[in-house]
Amino acid sequence: RAYESSRLWFSGGYVPTLRAYESSSIGLSHDGSVAQLFAADSSTVKFVHGGSVSDLYAHGSSDVLMGGGSVGNLWAYDNSNMRLWNGSIANLYAQDSSTVTREVSEFRLGAGLSLDGDELLGTGLLSLEWRDWVRRVVDVRRNDPTATIRLLVPEPTTLLVLALGGLGLPHRRRRNGRRRE
Repeated sequence: RAYESSRLWFSGGYVPTLRAYESSSIGLSHDGSVAQLFAADSSTVKFVHGGSVSDLYAHGSSDVLMGGGSVGNLWAYDNSNMRLWNGSIANLYAQDSSTVTREVSEFRLGAGLSLDGDELLGTGLLSLEWRDWVRRVVDVRRNDPTATIRLLVPEPTTLLVLALGGLGLPHRRRRNGRRRE
């Protein structure tokens, strides 16, 4: 258990339960595996480059940042905030004024799901992909009217700037011993 602004980094092995309370933070990466992870009381959980959690419960104004890894069941409730840009989630439960933001490059809505702007409404299967171009399917099992699930797709101009970013980098010309005139 992590209390009172403490920090815990977990990068290998197996732990049945991890709990973060009172503004503490837990980092998870690589081959770390956790059966149940609880984030509460304004704590933060970060997935960096992997790791797996069977059940993740975020509540009490906690934050979850996920850039890799996998979660079996993700429960967001009681004003929690989640920012997901990579990794896989099998089942998503959003309720009680929580916000789940998923960055995607492409997605397909299954039966029972619809969009209102960037907000996902309803429950059902959501097929998506992002930076690694691997298609993932998330079963949105609970999407309470007080919760918000957002799908953020970068604007075409943002993608263009990222794609063309390398063009502005200086590059060297090869010289083959001939003079240019």
